[in-house]
Amino acid sequence: MLKKAGFKLTHELIAEGLLSEIDREPLKAKYEAGTIFIACSDCDRFKHYFDDLTSVIPRAHTHALNGGAILMDADLADAHPEHPVLRSAHESLFGLTGIEGDLGLKDGLHLVSLLSHFPCGMAAVLKMDLREVVRSTLKAKRLIKERFPSANVLALLSIDWRESVLEEDQALGVRTYGMTLKDWERFEAFFAERQALLQEAA
Repeated sequence: MLKKAGFKLTHELIAEGLLSEIDREPLKAKYEAGTIFIACSDCDRFKHYFDDLTSVIPRAHTHALNGGAILMDADLADAHPEHPVLRSAHESLFGLTGIEGDLGLKDGLHLVSLLSHFPCGMAAVLKMDLREVVRSTLKAKRLIKERFPSANVLALLSIDWRESVLEEDQALGVRTYGMTLKDWERFEAFFAERQALLQEAA
């Protein structure tokens, strides 16, 4: 039920302009030096979203761990004390410590690309719906901007449409969408209006 609701909500987010496919040419020109890439290590999907990103920004210095960008949400540890890895992930070599090292080690890297994906096994373990995946990814962007003010940060959401029950969705394959922290209040209003659907799917 969570998957079905998530795909329905994704279509609506795209229609509302809250999710949009990444604008390739401007990114390619602006970030030819590359990006630090924080992503989920999902063995069934990683190649899809890695290839999608590197078709735009070929140089990707990658940190991958189950959950990807959602692990950069520092509040997850308090919400899920049963998962010790969450207490340190956002500060670890995967997270802020690693990003700080990358910014010093790799010439020209000033962009951090944060990617979460749906469906996601780690998100499912944490009982996170699409709203919570989006929220954690945007909170991760805010955290990185606060810690590294000179860095640029992309918040990305990869959707594996092949998991949808609808054939027309399945034909879309795996797509990468961008979202912006400036739309935080619009995201919150969007999901608040659809609270009934989210509760029904839980």
